[in-house]
Amino acid sequence: MVYDSVVEILTQKFSDYDSEDISADTAFDEIGAEYEDIIDLAFDISREFDIIIDEDDIEGVSDVGGLVAVVERLVNEK
Repeated sequence: MVYDSVVEILTQKFSDYDSEDISADTAFDEIGAEYEDIIDLAFDISREFDIIIDEDDIEGVSDVGGLVAVVERLVNEK
């Protein structure tokens, strides 16, 4: 569920890609996402899951799988 929701939000932000183009191994730089884009993405995901994603939480996250892991951890801590 988390993975699918994250991919859906990601494909809405980066409309050049659809869910078939994205995997857990997809690096953010592969889709042209810069740090500011990832912060914006984290904000949208925070709203979707009613969690708070701090910059510290996503520091060093470079791919979709890493972001999903962070979201799953925060959801489980809620």
